[in-house]
Amino acid sequence: MATDKTQFEKPVRIYELARRFEVPNKELIRWLQGRGYAVTTHSNTLPPEEAQKVVAAWEAEHTPQPKAPEPEPPRTPPVEERTKPTLPEPQASRAPAPRRSETSPRRPERPRAVRQRSRSESRPPLPKADDSSPGSEEA
Repeated sequence: MATDKTQFEKPVRIYELARRFEVPNKELIRWLQGRGYAVTTHSNTLPPEEAQKVVAAWEAEHTPQPKAPEPEPPRTPPVEERTKPTLPEPQASRAPAPRRSETSPRRPERPRAVRQRSRSESRPPLPKADDSSPGSEEA
């Protein structure tokens, strides 16, 4: 396909470029369509000259720029520890809340669905074969 990183000898398929850029095919197709290329699928090809331009443009846009060191956030003075206010203990003389079953009537239970037997379960069992076969007679 290529002798040099940006030198192509034959038409290049979109999926080859996507693999090279380590991006999904759809992402590269959208990027190319945004720049006026008439590509619709990953199997479309670009002439070698166009492929070289695409590689140069992609690398120019997607090469990570060195980040400037982030400034340190301003230091804040230490905060004094605060204690939580304590709540008074609940009094034991209170009556417990009534249970739900005491306050509202219970719903009537629905009858449970009866399970339908499968075809194999509804058949009567086959009779067992007799132990007395013609070749085995007791003497």
